[in-house]
Amino acid sequence: MRCKDPPAPFQFKDLVLLGKCFRVHDGDSFRALVIYKGDLTCLTIRLGGVDCPEISAARGTLERRIAEKAKAFVQECVDGKIVTLRLLGNGKYAGRVLADVTLEDGSDLANLLVKSRLAFTYDGGRKRKDWRNL
Repeated sequence: MRCKDPPAPFQFKDLVLLGKCFRVHDGDSFRALVIYKGDLTCLTIRLGGVDCPEISAARGTLERRIAEKAKAFVQECVDGKIVTLRLLGNGKYAGRVLADVTLEDGSDLANLLVKSRLAFTYDGGRKRKDWRNL
């Protein structure tokens, strides 16, 4: 999919945009197309308020199994769909935008992941790693 990266400097904080999701990386990040200042722009979204296990975890581990379930869950919720993105600022890693995500039915994606026991709540500090206690 061809689209522009956001212009620099892009002010991520406090924007509310509609986005069409087109690629889910894992349970807490995906790519979305948005219209920003008249241009079709691609954003890599990092879901705010939660941490899902890493999809890169070793095969056969509990972390990997939960990561695969979380990714499939998020794909079902957002892939190819329009969502509301409330941008919270830049993510810790270059190129990602931290955002709260509201689905078409009004539900909060982060809350759904936590309620489904596929993510821990996360405030940006130290990550929890004991996936058995989800």
